[in-house]
Amino acid sequence: MLNIEIQAASDRLAAAIRKSDEFAVYKQLKDAVMADDTNKALINEYQRLQTKLQMAAVTGADSTQDDIQRFQQLSGLLMMNAGISQYFVAQLRVQQMMSEIFQIITSAAELEIRLPGM
Repeated sequence: MLNIEIQAASDRLAAAIRKSDEFAVYKQLKDAVMADDTNKALINEYQRLQTKLQMAAVTGADSTQDDIQRFQQLSGLLMMNAGISQYFVAQLRVQQMMSEIFQIITSAAELEIRLPGM
């Protein structure tokens, strides 16, 4: 169970994240691109393949040539769509903000957690 003070601070942080410009832009773009069923299906497939390829790289497993080729094709297709491209950039900005928050919290707790890209 969380300490009451920590829970209150977490709630304030969550509210501040939701009020941030980065999140507002991300949410607006996400809602717009996900409103189209084709976009949504393509993005979901892209993210599934991205995760699969990243997990294979981390574990040392071989990725199939089909997965790599499909991921490259989807990447090219999605990046040609200005709305989706903007959504991915906005998503990256929110992820960067969350990474910075995570670093601050783990540092305060004197934890040495090293994640890829951090």
